[in-house]
Amino acid sequence: MNRRVHILLIFTTLTAVGLATVVFKDKWDYRMADPEIPQSAQGLITEISMNVYNDWCGGLKCPDYEITFRREGSEKYYSSAMRTATRSGETRQGDLSSFEFDQLAQLLEAQGFFKLQRVYPENSGCADCVIVRVSAIRDGHRKTVTHLYGETPLELWTIQKAIDGTTADVQWLDH
Repeated sequence: MNRRVHILLIFTTLTAVGLATVVFKDKWDYRMADPEIPQSAQGLITEISMNVYNDWCGGLKCPDYEITFRREGSEKYYSSAMRTATRSGETRQGDLSSFEFDQLAQLLEAQGFFKLQRVYPENSGCADCVIVRVSAIRDGHRKTVTHLYGETPLELWTIQKAIDGTTADVQWLDH
């Protein structure tokens, strides 16, 4: 009789879990694998990065790279910069003035980066396109926004162009 009670208890538990899953499945946002991070307006941005990846480029020489700027640099008036070519693995390191880093951080705040959706366009996939991920760390928490293809919000486009443009101000150490 003890065995029957044990089996009945397991069956009841599994049924309850299954029923709860059916009832609450529509309330679960599957995109929340990276939960929304509480942000404060006074937070300090310590890292800004952008990864540009070509899903398929038809044999052409297309850009594939990641650029990362970090607040900490080799001296107090510098921030560090690193650019990695994702296909070849070639890495360049350099210095960016703290002023330039601060301007870029202010731009992210002004463009509302931390309020942007996680993916553009939402609920979509991509094949044969350029995937751009912009990421920033503020108050120790990372926020990433991915642009898969097509139109992008002006705020994200502005941030992407500013990050690309900021690479021209880097003093590369390997030259």
